[in-house]
Amino acid sequence: MKTIGIIHATHGAVEPLMQAFREEAPQFRPLNFVNEQLSAYAKSHGTDEYIVRQFLRTAFEALDAGVDALVIGCSISRRYADVLSE
Repeated sequence: MKTIGIIHATHGAVEPLMQAFREEAPQFRPLNFVNEQLSAYAKSHGTDEYIVRQFLRTAFEALDAGVDALVIGCSISRRYADVLSE
C-alpha cells in the first residue's frame, strides 16, 4: 500500500481529508503532518525565508518518514510548493 504524506497548517483539516481518503482512495494510506506555525506565522508576517524553511522542514519530515508522495492540504503551504520541485 502506498503512503501519501499530507501537509496541514491546522489540525481541523486532518479529519476531512482522512474521510476523503477512506471514501475515494482507500488503496492509499494517508500520513498527516501538521505544522500550525505555518498559518499563524504567515498571517502575521507574510511570506519570508523563515516560513519557507518551516514548510520545507515539514515536507522533509514527511519524506524522511518514507511517504511515496506528498499532498499539500492547506492553501497557506501551496505557495511554497514550487520550492520542493527545485
